[in-house]
Amino acid sequence: MRSNDKTQEVILQAKHVRRETEDVLLAALRTALKAVSTMCVLAEREAGEEQARHLQQAETGLGAVARMAKGVRLTQQDRDAMAQVRRAVLSLQEKAEPLPRH
Repeated sequence: MRSNDKTQEVILQAKHVRRETEDVLLAALRTALKAVSTMCVLAEREAGEEQARHLQQAETGLGAVARMAKGVRLTQQDRDAMAQVRRAVLSLQEKAEPLPRH
């Protein structure tokens, strides 16, 4: 195999790995969005410490989603889902019951 052919083969392999990596990162982002959405639903149904715990988990998950989103090209559907989950977390933050101080 000539050097030029070998170089082209390596370039094609690198592009393939990049695409697969982005696909995996998008799948992880979408899974995290579903987890955050679930935490929001649980927080809506709970009160007190349980609500605060679920809200904290949703906030942490939303931060992870935001970090993941920086490394991938999002579809409009992904951006819309992120905005919807962000609104849900903000709404819960506004409604959350303050925990009693000990």
